[in-house]
Amino acid sequence: MKRIYILFILCFFTHTAIKCQTRADSCNLQMGMNLSGIVDYSTEMPFNNLMHNCREWYPQDSGGWNYRLDAIKLMQFRTDGYPIKSPQKVNGFATPQKLTTIWGYTSAWKTGTYSVNYDGHGSLSFQGTGKVNHPSSNEYTFAFDSSMLGNVISLSIEYSDKTDPVHNIRVLLPGTDTLKYNSEIFNPDWVRRLDKFNTIRFMDWGHTNAWGDTSSSYTSFLNEEKDTTRFDWNSRADLNHYTWANSKGVPYEIMIKAMNSLHKDGWVCVPFNASDNYIRNMAKLFKDSLLSGRKLYIEYSNENWNWGFMQAQWLYQTGCVAKSKNWPEGIVPYIQNCMDIWTQVFSGQLNRIVRVVGVQAGWQDVSNKIVFGMKKGSFDAFAPAAYFSMSIHGEAHFDSLGASCTVKDIANDVRKFAMDTCFSWLKSQKKNIADSLHIPMILYEGGQSLVPTPFGVAPTYFNALLDIQRDTSMYNIYQQWMDSLRTLGDGSNPILFNHYSLATPRSEKYGSWGCLETINQDLSKVYAPKYKAITENIHQCSINTGIESAPQTDKIRLYPNPSNSIVYLYPSLDMDVKIFGADGKLYGEHHLVREINISSLPVGIYFIRVSNTNKSINSIQKLIKM
Repeated sequence: MKRIYILFILCFFTHTAIKCQTRADSCNLQMGMNLSGIVDYSTEMPFNNLMHNCREWYPQDSGGWNYRLDAIKLMQFRTDGYPIKSPQKVNGFATPQKLTTIWGYTSAWKTGTYSVNYDGHGSLSFQGTGKVNHPSSNEYTFAFDSSMLGNVISLSIEYSDKTDPVHNIRVLLPGTDTLKYNSEIFNPDWVRRLDKFNTIRFMDWGHTNAWGDTSSSYTSFLNEEKDTTRFDWNSRADLNHYTWANSKGVPYEIMIKAMNSLHKDGWVCVPFNASDNYIRNMAKLFKDSLLSGRKLYIEYSNENWNWGFMQAQWLYQTGCVAKSKNWPEGIVPYIQNCMDIWTQVFSGQLNRIVRVVGVQAGWQDVSNKIVFGMKKGSFDAFAPAAYFSMSIHGEAHFDSLGASCTVKDIANDVRKFAMDTCFSWLKSQKKNIADSLHIPMILYEGGQSLVPTPFGVAPTYFNALLDIQRDTSMYNIYQQWMDSLRTLGDGSNPILFNHYSLATPRSEKYGSWGCLETINQDLSKVYAPKYKAITENIHQCSINTGIESAPQTDKIRLYPNPSNSIVYLYPSLDMDVKIFGADGKLYGEHHLVREINISSLPVGIYFIRVSNTNKSINSIQKLIKM
């Protein structure tokens, strides 16, 4: 009887396609998002396992607090980055050395109990947490609450047996299933904030700027590597490495998992110093692993013209100086080679990728020399950034005002400079390249760029610089900026704008880049004008840039599944939900929701009926309660 009833539920409801809204001016702009870099002080918190973003190990005197950074090169490690044993005797050091990692900024950490598990035989210690418990030989827990926000938290390997060393440490967010940390990788808060965006750019996830650099400076890297180093495929980011907060960044497998499981298009940047074999294998991995319908944007490195980044220095030395070519012409063969390899790998399936050439918005001559230096037909689009900022004269005026500078002072200057100057650069790029070559212009990054000069030094007007990030004037400027960007697209060819970035803390020294300050920001308490404006400008219209789009589907996906607490609906739409047990019993009914709390349900199999008001969406999904 149960089986018959379940079949009745599954067969009774018909499935109809989700219809895209009719194209209008509002659909001329599509919104994507750049992800923040993986660092120990992250407030974006994409992973349930916080070891993925811990700081790289540093040595300490065993039993003491003296940091011995110069000892790290003399210690021995496994291929996954864990020490072969701990502590270790190191030549030149009287005291054996243990390994410690930290999280330097915890303002986005949740209140609750964190589980710490590991493989191997050994012991750990913690600093900066609440009460620590040690319920079993390979398990610890520690408490964390809002009174500890901002604490530096450290984890040390006090002892690790050389015959069975400690490895695969997991520091799990509250509520994470300790047995499913590999399958349920992504923090639900992060997933929820990303839900509205169709495209995610992985530039900072891949540590694209200065990829592979472990030296103390760009200059020493260039001298040390003799300007010729090419990294092969076996040098890529390791899926099993203890932290991805390093010079290689997040493994491609995790980027692919994000695209496939969250139903996102993605944008990847190829390392500037990758060998041809590396590029070819990278292309094959994405070709073979991405699900049908996922669109992938390809870019060679990032901002190759930006002298502040290692790739610009490296390309100048290898492509211009070493080959007696002018700049920027000397960097074009490297971009061309990358695009040619991806073209070869995706032969017959070029509709799955968008080959993008990056340019500098405010430097039209350099953009022309790069784009028009490429072979026609070898790329699909070009991409400047779409930032707006303060004017030079405005900054000088704000400095003279000092503490008396107001948000209004900054807003008035930014509004004028953005429209008069910054937007004129984008109009020039569109006219000279997009309209000339009849190719799409994509905005790879953008948004406010209110950064003081000199960079890294707090200006005299820092209070106003911080306050504008939470002020209604920022919301209004964003609306005006996106209204302007919208004029660069049209209904059949909307322009894709990838904001930079999702979540970072405010900083008067280094810029406030995130549209959120923390991934779990309470918007009812801390106003997020950038996030509000951006999400209000998102419309459900498919992107058409000459590349085949994924077909629309009527299915609503449940994430995570299995689950033991909150389940989110994707796409994130206000839906009516009914929960049926395997016995046909109605366990719950919700009206116009985007998430379901199943924590009170008994463990078992359920069938979730999801529908919208006019029943154009009417779907049954199987859900497992753990």
